[in-house]
Order: sequence, then structure tokens, then C-alpha cells
Amino acid sequence: MKIISVKSLATVLTVATLSFSAISTTYAADATAAIEAAKKETSVAAKAGFEWKNWKKMFEKAAAAIKDGKTDKAIKIAEQLKFQGLAAQKQAELAKTAGPRF
Repeated sequence: MKIISVKSLATVLTVATLSFSAISTTYAADATAAIEAAKKETSVAAKAGFEWKNWKKMFEKAAAAIKDGKTDKAIKIAEQLKFQGLAAQKQAELAKTAGPRF
């Protein structure tokens, strides 16, 4: 049975660690980009006067998730925010023609 040398094992572990940190950084960048896209959509809706009251807490949860290294959770929250922003924009568009129809 061949035993792996300590030097070889250390090299393998170092490469694995560097690869993992690069992947982790990529996911954090993806989460940050998703949050920025959500901010864009929600700000358009807010300018139209249709800001939803839960957005602030959701953005705070997404930021906390990134800080804790839970990028999957942050991306999921950002996707929900983006969807809600688009829905609020649609709501604002429909409100322009709202009213009684006689």
C-alpha cells in the first residue's frame, strides 16, 4: 500500500481550499448581482408610488444571508424581490386606468 506524502496531501488540500474560496466568491458575486437587479425593479415601482412594505426587511435578510455565507438564500430572496417589484410595476400600470366603468 502506497502512503501519500505529507507534502502531496498539503498541496491537494491547498488547491481544494483555493478552489472552494473562488467558487464561494463567485456565488457571493451572483447574489450581489441578483440583489442589485431586485433593487432596480423595486425602485421603479417605488417611484411610481407602489412600494410594498415588506421590501425593506427582505433586503435586510438578503444582506444578512450574504454576510453569513448563505448565498443560495440571498439569491432566492432577491428573486422574490424582483418578482414583487415587477408585480408592483404592473399594479401601478393598472392603477392608471382604474375606476368605475359606467
